[in-house]
Amino acid sequence: MILSTNHSEFYNDLSESIRAFFPDANVLLADNADITHADAETVLTVDAYIKGETAYANARLNNGADSADTPAGYAELACGQDSALYVKRALKRVSKLAVYRLLSHIENKALPWGSLTGIRPTKLIYGGTDSEVLEKVYGVSADKCRLLEEIISAQKPFIHPPQRSIDVYIGIPFCRTRCVYCSFATHDATKHKLIPAYMDALERDIAAAGDMLKAKGLRPRCLYIGGGTPTALDEMQFAHLLEALSVFEPEKEYTVEAGRPDTITVEKMRAMKKRGVTRISINPQTMCADTLALIGRRHSPQDIFDCFTQAKDIGFNSINADLIAGLPGENNAIFARSLKSVLELGADNITVHTLSVKNGSVISEYPQKYPMPSQEEAAAMVDTAREMLSRAGYTPYYLYRQKYQAGNLENVGYALDGKQCIYNIDIMEETVSVLALGAGAVSKRVFDAQGRIERCANSKSIYDYIQRIEEMIKRKQQLFDTF
Repeated sequence: MILSTNHSEFYNDLSESIRAFFPDANVLLADNADITHADAETVLTVDAYIKGETAYANARLNNGADSADTPAGYAELACGQDSALYVKRALKRVSKLAVYRLLSHIENKALPWGSLTGIRPTKLIYGGTDSEVLEKVYGVSADKCRLLEEIISAQKPFIHPPQRSIDVYIGIPFCRTRCVYCSFATHDATKHKLIPAYMDALERDIAAAGDMLKAKGLRPRCLYIGGGTPTALDEMQFAHLLEALSVFEPEKEYTVEAGRPDTITVEKMRAMKKRGVTRISINPQTMCADTLALIGRRHSPQDIFDCFTQAKDIGFNSINADLIAGLPGENNAIFARSLKSVLELGADNITVHTLSVKNGSVISEYPQKYPMPSQEEAAAMVDTAREMLSRAGYTPYYLYRQKYQAGNLENVGYALDGKQCIYNIDIMEETVSVLALGAGAVSKRVFDAQGRIERCANSKSIYDYIQRIEEMIKRKQQLFDTF
């Protein structure tokens, strides 16, 4: 399919809207000099413009001899403030809305999130768009609007942090094995010779960050160690990391993504407890042994049970478990059994992800080897999770979406009352600045008064991160210089 638009800067967003209806579509931009309309049977044209205080868009589809140019492809939205940022935002939203209305009409199909493709739909509500507008204008289903309202309500106690709060993130980009759906920049911890040098560079990053926060009188709200799989480090490396992190004293929460049961040992859990970790993740993804083997996880359901028992014996009373809806070979009944098992284990925080098959993952390269459930089956799994968790007393408290998610769905974190992960809320709603350390970690400075965010990313390459650590430390210092 060729996309012809007078706003080529929206190519990625509009392509995503198209692929929500046609997942396998190869969307080419007509502006490319090597592409002509004759190269494709289907041409989607989108024209958007501003007139007065309103943004308008028309979308039409020419499919060979047939042409669909109907009122369904028309949209208009109020522009809001008269600034370049708001004008661009309005043009992008109205363009996506016109495409959604046209394709929904042609395919006779409504998507659960309507024309929305962004990662954080809650930000629309925080920005003043109420759920009635989301449903009637943007086409978001009534069920998803209710979900957003529940999440906003659950976030109220946490969404307004103290003015000078900051979160600290530590990235450990190593795993023991690579899951078939993973597209992250992670490395094999069993073979990687750069781990000692990486840990040395990371400890320099940590020390410099600690000095900076102390000099500015800042104290972290949350400390979060993610990955990769942090517990893929050996026991000595892991203990040294926790010791180095003692320069931070988080006020609210200290989380470690312990992740895979085959990397978690009693000694690592004891080290975490000793250093003040308040929350850990033990992530099964599924409790089906056949699926675990298929997706590249080297642990069994029994390993999950053992890890939970050990963690509780050591004294952890806040444990998250991740499950994935839409894994290859699974159906709603298998997913429901996994969820039932995790509830029986006593996880007080359960995150339900919908599988996202991204470029670079094994599944995307060899799809024939991994039989995927239908979009309808994936949606049934998500509905099952919401129903079962609600009955068990869990409340949805954060949500985000990704590209290429099964059924155009979402990821939702559920928690028992008082067990919400504050860092998850902070990072999704972008209300707190984040000082991020480690390869691939992205620091974010939130400027409340201006309503903008500036970012500073460390190199994803472990080798570059090691070689250029002083440069990356300096960049972060410059980002937070006026904090």
